[in-house]
Amino acid sequence: MQLPPDKIKDLGIRIDKDFRGAIGDHQTRMTRWARYYRRWRSRVDAPAAGDQGKSNVRIPLIQWMVLGKMAKELDAVLGDGMEVIAEPTGPADQAIVGKVGKFMTWRVRNSMDMFEPLSVFDFRRVLFGRTHAYAPWERTTFDTPDGPQVCYDGPGFFPIWPDDLVVPAEDVTSVQDFSFVIRRYRVTPFDLLRGEKKGLYQGVEAIMGDVKAFAEQGRQRDIMNEEMRAEKDLAEGVQYDGAMSARGTLPIWEWFGTLEGDDKRTEIVARYSPDLQRVVGVQDLMELYPRQRRRRPIVDGSLVKDGSYWSAGYGELLEWAENELSSNHNQFTDAGEMSVSPALFGKPTAGNAQAPLKIEPGVMNWNDDPSSIWQMKIAFDPAYSLTKEQMVMAVVERITGITDQSLGRSSDRPNAPRTASGQAMLIQEGDVRGTLEIKSLRDDLRKILRHFWELETQFPRPEVFFRVTEEAAGGLFDTKRGGAIMTAEEFGGVYDFDIRFADNVFNRERRKEQGLALYQLDLMNPLINTNPRALWMVTNAVHKAMGDDQFGKLVPAPPDLGLPKSPDEEWTLLLQGEEVAAHPEDNDNLHLLRHFKQLDEQKEAQRPDRPAMGALVDHIIETQQQMRQKMLMKSLVDGLAEQLAGNNAQTGGLNVQRPGVPVSLGGLQGFLQGINQPEVAPGGAAPAPGGGQA
Repeated sequence: MQLPPDKIKDLGIRIDKDFRGAIGDHQTRMTRWARYYRRWRSRVDAPAAGDQGKSNVRIPLIQWMVLGKMAKELDAVLGDGMEVIAEPTGPADQAIVGKVGKFMTWRVRNSMDMFEPLSVFDFRRVLFGRTHAYAPWERTTFDTPDGPQVCYDGPGFFPIWPDDLVVPAEDVTSVQDFSFVIRRYRVTPFDLLRGEKKGLYQGVEAIMGDVKAFAEQGRQRDIMNEEMRAEKDLAEGVQYDGAMSARGTLPIWEWFGTLEGDDKRTEIVARYSPDLQRVVGVQDLMELYPRQRRRRPIVDGSLVKDGSYWSAGYGELLEWAENELSSNHNQFTDAGEMSVSPALFGKPTAGNAQAPLKIEPGVMNWNDDPSSIWQMKIAFDPAYSLTKEQMVMAVVERITGITDQSLGRSSDRPNAPRTASGQAMLIQEGDVRGTLEIKSLRDDLRKILRHFWELETQFPRPEVFFRVTEEAAGGLFDTKRGGAIMTAEEFGGVYDFDIRFADNVFNRERRKEQGLALYQLDLMNPLINTNPRALWMVTNAVHKAMGDDQFGKLVPAPPDLGLPKSPDEEWTLLLQGEEVAAHPEDNDNLHLLRHFKQLDEQKEAQRPDRPAMGALVDHIIETQQQMRQKMLMKSLVDGLAEQLAGNNAQTGGLNVQRPGVPVSLGGLQGFLQGINQPEVAPGGAAPAPGGGQA
């Protein structure tokens, strides 16, 4: 955007003012989060004077609870069996819904390489209760002798360090609802020049001398406003502030907000350099993301949906418990030391000095009167410390839902169930509490996936190749050379998304038991054990539940028996480009009523599927022809039955059905064969043609 110089200056003043005010409003939160991060890194305070020799251990409760929670959630999101499910918002989008779901699964699991960024995103969500990520459209290249080559072109996902996201103190439910958002990052002078060619910055080349000077003299850390980074630096043992090995960079404040004027509000992103004290770039978010519902390329997530934006994380929930366990452990250690090395008492006249002396093992202490030294006996009883630890851990498990059993270790609680069924029931009930936060993560990921798809629709490419196997495609779309193609037209659909999480080990074992029990019941069901295809499908499902995916390759599936399909199933197949034929056992009237309604709905859609509509019209015509043939056959059968019934009344020779009783095609064929074959007398032979004997 080209703004007048006075507007640019006013915008810079506004950004600087917004940043200073927001940093001050949330200083308390940053201080608390720095304390939680310090506990995550298990850093302890220096002992007070005189306590250098006492136990000062911090029980890493927050560490193992956060790691356990992350392990369960990341296994569910990125484990084997995870799948993105596309949900169409209109009838026209139904045709390729399976293809879109497979594409987004490939994008998240393979193309974007989401494990590391999603792990960081989820770690901050669990520890702090709220997390953010920068999610623009990302296009990265690398240089080759033949010129730059594109190595990635798609949605980006970059977790934001808590110090680097500055927002005002406002009551909101989403990062998109703040009046402004500031994202901090650092760039080199070369990055500024390259960004100016892409349109991110303006007027940088003209002031490059000042840019290089500030970059060389600038500090790597803002000591006053980066408490969490300072804590991280101490934990890493790396001196970032004033580091001599780091190349010169400049801090940039990326401000997302609105400009008002002349009855118009414009959503913009402005980039401000606090060192240069000037705005170095302004862009219109409407032009950057024209089809985005919420145009700030920032996504967020929370641990618990409790109505507050800055919800509680494990740091806040478990800080008290970690303090209590640490105090209990240190007291336990002191008591144990007293039992093995108790205090000694002796008279001053025995040659001892007046000041207390520390008794050390293995050291000979000379004394004129050893008999005058009295040793205090202490009976050590660990029951108190163990009981208190179990009590605190029981409260922690009730808060988090993470039990010893869910982490794969045996419980040390005396009343814990010891049988396999009891353990399984306890784990299942514990999962009810644990899945509460999984459901919150699922809701956040649904919004993030929708954001990714909206980015895909705004930056269409002629075609995008993605990897998917023919078995995974399931015949829903064409595959070749180990993948499929998404066209620019297919990116035009509007979808919501959901995630089918990967099963954990407990669910897999439970599914095995259920599959075996169901298999035994199915074998006794005559509807299944007499149907080869149904029996094959049941057996294949059991093999998959037991972890064997090769049964279908070893034993091919029997041919389809050609059972009739419902009108909705036929319409779904037509949307997917499949051929559908009228079945003789169809209820033609019901099918025609439903198909006419589907045809009317498709005509009123915003983007009607013309090929599917044409195929549906052909199928309707075929169904009408079949219905007329059935009516003609029925009238023929009824007339023939009446005629034969009259003959039967006169001759008493043939036993046929009464007029008006429906006759099946198979029954009619057998009946006509009976007419053409003369009656054979008992013990005799059928007469030969022309009246002679055979």
